Amino acid sequence: MTTVVLTGADGAGKTTVARQLMKSSPVPMAYLYMGPNIESSNVALPWSRLVLRLKLRSYRKTAQREGITDPNFVSTHHNAHRKVQRGRIGATLRMMNRLAEASFRQLVSMMHQWRGDVVLYDRHFLLESAPTGRRHARLSDRIYHFILETFFPRPDMVIFLDAPPDVLLARKGEGTVESLEWKRKVTVSQGHKMANFVTVDASRPLDDVIEDVRRHIAALVATTPGGNR
Repeated sequence: MTTVVLTGADGAGKTTVARQLMKSSPVPMAYLYMGPNIESSNVALPWSRLVLRLKLRSYRKTAQREGITDPNFVSTHHNAHRKVQRGRIGATLRMMNRLAEASFRQLVSMMHQWRGDVVLYDRHFLLESAPTGRRHARLSDRIYHFILETFFPRPDMVIFLDAPPDVLLARKGEGTVESLEWKRKVTVSQGHKMANFVTVDASRPLDDVIEDVRRHIAALVATTPGGNR
């Protein structure tokens, strides 16, 4: 029973590397998105899917009403939808749903592990929810991270796809060099709290990155009882 996280900033190639690994893994492997965005998730609770559908319908109507032609506007990934102000009740409900989602996906992960699969996590809730050092982080966000850190199982390995901020910015075009560097420091700090935190240089050609990641996973499986049964 083995779990491996692929983490890194946007533009590091997490999902691309994960998909390539799924195609060429020498051991049984299951892919599980463990980030916060339901739109990107391959597994989610039914009500989360319903809320997503309603959001996208609302974005579509807004785009039609205001004459917005950007096709990316009808997506929760769009910057226009990322900073939503919530009251206490809204923040509490959001936290409860996030905990339910994390619990559900953890259950799905355990089912794959019981079948003998290596579970490859694209992102991980613990890393995604880590405090960023902001003085005014929501209380609900701090409680959410505390619960995850206290009660949820840690992955067996965290593979950090690292690249210079300017490279990430050129690939994805999101954020700033400063914000990407700060996010990197937060990820490294949180990652070192976990077992088997390794760094892979993601600024190299994709094939080299995939080979390095595959090698780390193979080494972990070889030393984990029942890891590739």
